[in-house]
Amino acid sequence: MGRCTFKVREDGARGLIVAPLWLTQPWFTRLMELLTAVPIILPKGRMLLTLPGSRDPHPLYKKMQLVACQVSGVRSENREFLSKQPVSSCLPGEQAPGNNMRSTSKGGFGIAMRGRWIHFDHLSLRC
Repeated sequence: MGRCTFKVREDGARGLIVAPLWLTQPWFTRLMELLTAVPIILPKGRMLLTLPGSRDPHPLYKKMQLVACQVSGVRSENREFLSKQPVSSCLPGEQAPGNNMRSTSKGGFGIAMRGRWIHFDHLSLRC
């Protein structure tokens, strides 16, 4: 994922990246900096993530949460998206976490990024 986020920025590319929702990974902050739309948390499912070259489910499919992110390597597009997000509710003077990201599980999920709150939407499948 680190190479992928670097390549998007380097080439000024636009696209959709589906990635694990791993806040502690170094590449996750870089992925969030590339956003141009609200990220969407995908529902867990046996066939959502399969092993390469087969139809067998990935061994971590029960634990791994995936998120779909619309991204751009064009900084002005990233800034425009971030500027439309609500101001983070972090209190003035409150020490920010080391990666400047914060999560919540009450009423949804989101992160604080550069003083703004990025809410994640959940994709729900209705059959």
